[in-house]
Amino acid sequence: MTEESGFFLIETSLLAISLIILSGILAVFYNDSVFYNNCRNQITAEFIAQEELDGMCLSGMAEDKSRIVDKVNFYVKNRIESGDRAGMMRAISEISWPLGQERKSLRLERQVRQYE
Repeated sequence: MTEESGFFLIETSLLAISLIILSGILAVFYNDSVFYNNCRNQITAEFIAQEELDGMCLSGMAEDKSRIVDKVNFYVKNRIESGDRAGMMRAISEISWPLGQERKSLRLERQVRQYE
């Protein structure tokens, strides 16, 4: 074995170790970005649901719709039901958004006085 082949083995080993470390770092960054996007979408869905509940409570009407925020399509399903007590109604807003091959969802509801 010559001196050059020994250096080749060392260089190849260092390259392999560097690639393994780099792939680990990239995996961590990818997982962080996925976690960040999930959190951002959940917070956005909560704000959309609050807006929809406020609108339903003011108008007394519910309608389904789709809203696009930061290139994410949030499907909004609103409905108004009778409340637990007399003279009350329940406004419900369900928001869903894509997460890979599946969908995440969030449901908020609020009880308010029935309109007369």
